[in-house]
Amino acid sequence: EHALQGWRDEQTQNLPDDSLALQRLAFALNCDNIEIFDQTLQQHRDSVSEVFASIVTSDEDALAEDDEQAESLIFWRWFWLSDNLDVIDPVADGISAHAGADNEYKNELIALDPKQIKLLANFRSSRKLLSMENQGRDRLDKLMPLLLYLCNQVDEPFIALQRVMPFVESVLRRTAYLALLIETPKALKQLVSLCYASKWISDQLARYPSLLDELLDHRNLYVVPSGDELADQLRQQLLRVQSDDLETAMDVLRHFKLAHGLRVAACQISGALPLMKISDYLTFLAEVILQAVLEIAWQAMVEKHGMPNAEKGLEGGVIEGSRHFIIVGYGKLGGIELGPASDLDLVFIHDVDSQAETLAGENQKAITHSVFFTRLGQKIIHILTAQTISGTLYEVDMRLRPSGASGLLVSGFDAFKRYQQESAWTWEHQALVRARAVAGDPALIKRFTELRKELICRSRDVEHLHTDIIDMREKMREHLSAPKRSDALVAAASTEAFNIKQGQGGIVDIEFLVQFLVLANGLTYPRLAEWTDNIRLIEVLSEVGLLSQSEAEQLTVAYQDYRAAAHLSALKQQKEATSASNFSTYQQQVSQLWARIFAPSKS
Repeated sequence: EHALQGWRDEQTQNLPDDSLALQRLAFALNCDNIEIFDQTLQQHRDSVSEVFASIVTSDEDALAEDDEQAESLIFWRWFWLSDNLDVIDPVADGISAHAGADNEYKNELIALDPKQIKLLANFRSSRKLLSMENQGRDRLDKLMPLLLYLCNQVDEPFIALQRVMPFVESVLRRTAYLALLIETPKALKQLVSLCYASKWISDQLARYPSLLDELLDHRNLYVVPSGDELADQLRQQLLRVQSDDLETAMDVLRHFKLAHGLRVAACQISGALPLMKISDYLTFLAEVILQAVLEIAWQAMVEKHGMPNAEKGLEGGVIEGSRHFIIVGYGKLGGIELGPASDLDLVFIHDVDSQAETLAGENQKAITHSVFFTRLGQKIIHILTAQTISGTLYEVDMRLRPSGASGLLVSGFDAFKRYQQESAWTWEHQALVRARAVAGDPALIKRFTELRKELICRSRDVEHLHTDIIDMREKMREHLSAPKRSDALVAAASTEAFNIKQGQGGIVDIEFLVQFLVLANGLTYPRLAEWTDNIRLIEVLSEVGLLSQSEAEQLTVAYQDYRAAAHLSALKQQKEATSASNFSTYQQQVSQLWARIFAPSKS
């Protein structure tokens, strides 16, 4: 190509027609004559074609495994391209009347789902389709038979078609996507399979069609990058963004999360990864994004107001040049248990003198550290929650900060420490069991980790702790349970609905059991302060003898299965309620352990 374009300084990829020009080209490419040039060129063409054919094919028979399936593809091509959708009334009698005795596809037509026909008929008559240009319509006419064939290979063809059609409608004006799906049968199969399995995935693809690229590489779709690899990928993408272009940076962050979210969902649905790995992936993703958001927000604040004054630090050893700020994750983020639709429970902490001012330079305005870090926190929340064309990054909950919604957005470390030691409620120390610094200054992260361990391992009045935790659980039941329905009734009736998270013997009961045992015994067993995820905490509780091996195994299996069911419910956009009979054994085991641990004191 370089030789071609350098010959006459023109933008061309066409070989010349005349012999003399071909000889010149051959000579430029170190070939002795035209024949050797032709042979060499053909070898390269064959090599490229072989690789291309192994990855991409436009042959629809690649979807069919036998002659019967190939015949089915022919039927769907006939069905879509004929006038059937315009004349068949989508009721059984209408279909039967159209499928006359002389129709070779009589049985196939009678077997069609009327709802499927109605959906397709509405699509065929839609303004978007009718206004398509010829090239786009030709591509659509090639794609639809393949799509209908695949949708009718699953147990519920109408559900599959209903979920995949919003994506098709969203790309009618971007017909390169239609061509990609026609030429890449594996991607088309992935599209139908994932949309059928998850309404969440179908909604994401319809809103953000560019995510289709994630389906094209089947090898990477089910490969989980490490936290370091995720961080490097995001860093590389953000390097292309100007430092003052916040809007573009926010779009990059959102697309990054959406793309990896799709990969996580695909892994979950296909069973390619176990639950623990799924949660690890989602948690690593959130941590990498939070660190990047902190970097972006920090840079914006420093450019405007200068650096915080390290010389004005408080006790504990502030390292000059550090950020003096951390993001602490609570709940599922802190416990490394994020799900597909989890929000982030966050607390912000800094470790410099709140009343001192930033070191402002020329064209910068000095402000107090208190104002600086408050605005930093506000900017972080804005980047995470702002609604852009690519949606939001995460929903954020800041209510776990000291004094809750009425407290400061960002706490000084010493003030946070004082509050936790002197004023915090029992439920706030429960929350600390699953708290973990996830982004920010390494020195301050270390100090927070040491403080958390100190708070968990302090001496406690176990009777008071016992009463507080039971009271808190009862208040949650009263607030969250259905009117006039006790959890005992829900658990007793196998046909009744059971809320995986809040029901008796469900996820929250397991979490409260673990938190009580950790806080009641942290002084005796400091190892209980080393972990924040429930699975490893249960393991340690068993190792130190606070749970029997069988009890630990029961809690672990129940907790993992509950969470797996909750993840799938989120992907299918269903409520977390299910039939009590599905988890009756787990409910009974957890309830029995609850009764043992929280038995009334004999004193």
